[in-house]
Amino acid sequence: MSDAPTPAALVADLVDLLDVEEIDTDLYRGRRSTDGVGRVFGGQVIAQALQAAQRSAAAEGKVAHSLHAYFMRAGSEEHPIIYRVVRDFEGRSFATRRVIAMQRGQPILNMAASFQLLEEGFVHQDVMPDVPPPDALSSEIALRRAVADRIPERLRQQLLRPR
Repeated sequence: MSDAPTPAALVADLVDLLDVEEIDTDLYRGRRSTDGVGRVFGGQVIAQALQAAQRSAAAEGKVAHSLHAYFMRAGSEEHPIIYRVVRDFEGRSFATRRVIAMQRGQPILNMAASFQLLEEGFVHQDVMPDVPPPDALSSEIALRRAVADRIPERLRQQLLRPR
C-alpha cells in the first residue's frame, strides 16, 4: 500500500494553497508552499494575485477575462506574500485591477487584470478531435518514472514527488 496522497487530496491542497487570506480592504496574504525548493513557483503567485483581484470584483458579478503579469524578482518560500489590490476602474460592465505582490517590502510581481460581466456573445470552437479518453492514458507519475533514470540525481526527487 502506498503512502502517496490521493489525487483528491492533492487537488484540495492546491486549492487551499491558491486561496488568499483577507487582511484588510484590498490587502491579502497568500499561503506558503512547503515543498522545500526555496523559490515560489510563478504560477502560484499569479493565481494568488488573481484571487485577490477577483475578490474585489466578484461582488458586482464580474469575472476575469484578461490579465498581464510581470515578475520583478524571485519570491521565497520562507516569507509570506502580501497582495495589495488597486481598484483603477469600476464601470457597469467592466472593472480593472492592479495587484502588487510583495515580500519583505519588495515587489515580486505586478499584475493588471480586467473583469467583465458575463454576457451572451459569439461562440467559436472547433470540433473535439477523436482522442483516447483520459482514463486510457498513462498517468503523469508513470510517465515521470519511465524517464527518471535519465534525470540528474539532484533533480529526481523533485520530479517524482506527488502532484
